[in-house]
Amino acid sequence: MKFPSDLCARAAALVAVAVAGAAFAAAQSSYALHRAVQSARAVEVHVEGPRLQAAVERLAGSQRASDGRELRIASTSASGAPDARTPRIVLGSASDPAARRLAEALGVVFQNRGFDFLGREYGGPADALLAAFEDPDRPGLPVTLYLGVTPEGVADYVHDLELRSSSSFATWRMGELEREGTLEWRDGAWRAELARDRQELRRTRIETDQRVELRGFRIEAPAGVDVERVRVYATQASAARAQVLEWAGSDAVRAAPALRLVTYDAPAAMRALLDRVDLFVERGAAGTVHVLLAPGLPDDGGAGVARATARALLGEPAQPWLLDAVGALHAPTYWGVEGWQWLAWLAESGLALPIAEIVDPEAAHRYSPHRLRPLRGMLLGKLLALRGTAAVQALWRGEAGAALSTDVALQAACDELLAQARLQHAETLAARRARERAGSSLRGFVVTGVGLSSARYAPNACADDVRRARELGANAFAFPFECWDRSAEPAAPGQPAESWPHGNATDLELAIELARAAGSSRWLAPQLLSSPNAGLAGEEVRTRAAEWEAFFDLATRVLEHYSLLTELLQAEGLFLGFELSQSTREPGVSRDPAGAAALRDLRYARWRELARALRRTTGAALSYGARFDGELEQFPAWDELDLVCELMFDPLPTTRGVAPDTTRDEISQALQVELSRLAEFARGQGKPALVLLGCAARERGWERRGARVGPVSQSAQQLWYEALARALDELGPQRRPAGLLLWALEPASDSGRFDPLGQPAESALPALLRASRP
Repeated sequence: MKFPSDLCARAAALVAVAVAGAAFAAAQSSYALHRAVQSARAVEVHVEGPRLQAAVERLAGSQRASDGRELRIASTSASGAPDARTPRIVLGSASDPAARRLAEALGVVFQNRGFDFLGREYGGPADALLAAFEDPDRPGLPVTLYLGVTPEGVADYVHDLELRSSSSFATWRMGELEREGTLEWRDGAWRAELARDRQELRRTRIETDQRVELRGFRIEAPAGVDVERVRVYATQASAARAQVLEWAGSDAVRAAPALRLVTYDAPAAMRALLDRVDLFVERGAAGTVHVLLAPGLPDDGGAGVARATARALLGEPAQPWLLDAVGALHAPTYWGVEGWQWLAWLAESGLALPIAEIVDPEAAHRYSPHRLRPLRGMLLGKLLALRGTAAVQALWRGEAGAALSTDVALQAACDELLAQARLQHAETLAARRARERAGSSLRGFVVTGVGLSSARYAPNACADDVRRARELGANAFAFPFECWDRSAEPAAPGQPAESWPHGNATDLELAIELARAAGSSRWLAPQLLSSPNAGLAGEEVRTRAAEWEAFFDLATRVLEHYSLLTELLQAEGLFLGFELSQSTREPGVSRDPAGAAALRDLRYARWRELARALRRTTGAALSYGARFDGELEQFPAWDELDLVCELMFDPLPTTRGVAPDTTRDEISQALQVELSRLAEFARGQGKPALVLLGCAARERGWERRGARVGPVSQSAQQLWYEALARALDELGPQRRPAGLLLWALEPASDSGRFDPLGQPAESALPALLRASRP
């Protein structure tokens, strides 16, 4: 679609657009808008048209959709004066006065059926502009604008009703994210800074993709994709679609809705185009399902196609759990594991849930998706068997009267189904639990920088250093990553929220890292934070029983999720945490010795409960990383774990002004003392010992506990590594720890980093990783 050249020139020239008639001078800082969001107790939602109103009312049923604020819904025809003290969300098209006024304030030009923004025309039914900025009609308050060509098209982008404080915009074309940027009010004009434009990336894919019609799907695939895997996937997706048609299609509509599948053979390519990576990403407005078919990773088994088919036939479900249920029921596998086998694992692990929890809209914020989604699929299957297709369609539309959670017969049928699955897969479950737990002879690295914004996420950012480490003799890798409750952080407008709100690294990113280290012993190491800007949650000082109970409740929920992911990906080990000494130490001097002892007993009991719970949910090895200064002896649950582990970063003072050989001898002697102490303690526990340690390439780096400070000195790092190799060699197999992980492989290129690869210290690695094994 083209538009007049004078309009092109005008749009290109006006990256900063004057706001006609704007009569406000409120501060535009993100901080001011953030404060306004934090203090808001209500949000006004202005909607145009019945479909938009239905979408908003459906979301309004979840308190979390609006972050718990009161929702005041107003349609185009609503009467009554608006409350100028309430922030608002406006959803509409050019025909809606409120949406039009806000869009024109940003420089949008309306023409024909569509609109122009920053030099491009948007005229398709699935085109949209989403923006958050200061409300020109309500100074000091944020407004979020959802502008579409039609009200119906806007509905596909509304996933929550949360307020947003960042001044930003995103444009969507044909249901796909196209441009993103920031908005700034300066000198009487809005200035748009373009941060990302995916137009060229998308054009390149269009020009280079293979296109095939397969099993009734229009499939687009990159040139190097595994064609056989695409065929297998199309077969699975076709079967999933056919099963949905059996119960969701009416007598008049049995034909499958048109559906386009866009496949990816590399996670980085998917993220570049969609701003997220998952096994599948639905784009309902575009009639598209994006699917990841990357080497070494599982696929969704057709779950995305099943969901998209049900939506196309029946619309959005009145009860959100049904979408999870459709995908889980009709895909033959869940994260690469046969679906009924995984349900049997959940049941045997004691993770089955009552129906009331399975259908609760808030359940996704309490339970791992690896627990909840398969159970939702099981429930939907049982509903179809017992009540029939008409009843399920009525439930989807919100017309079913009977409450599922009080149906005793339905609950009994679900329980019986899970019991049968356990019997059917008993041998497989036993084999999973009986697999050898990695513990002895581990030699490798801790791999840092795993997370959403990590440089390691590039196509081969991690592959080369892991490959090099293995060439030098490494056979084990641990992947620490940060976790905190991200459920209060709204997703970008138009994007659905992440399925698991606690990890800085997505499950798929972790799967990518594990796949790159395949053939080695691989350990996940979630690190639970209180907030993104706070320290480890287990290191906070807590003085009341309720505070410790809340911590352990959260830790149990988070670690349960990662234990299930560990099991799905068949990783070899899981750390319960690193250096959480406030939760493990004996109490110090207290004015209330009895109260302090009671808190200690509570903490110790909860650690043991946590370890036992994780033992049920994964067959992998379990360990905990104790702090170097006495936590090892005070950790209360070594008998429940498989390895005794210590992070040995205690400062090692050495004599200044002596020859390097003397310093090396001093470091080696000091390390021998520490390493033999750990090994002896572990023998007393009847467990193998594992040590995590490292030294930054800094002058006298061994004197600074884990610090990256002081002048860069690669020779000092090399000296420490040589001393460590000597210490292990002189101790011998009986007196040294059975396992050793070096800190760390890092994504940074800082010459003073801990990573020894590519530095002089690398010369000492073969002795550490090969010659010194037990």
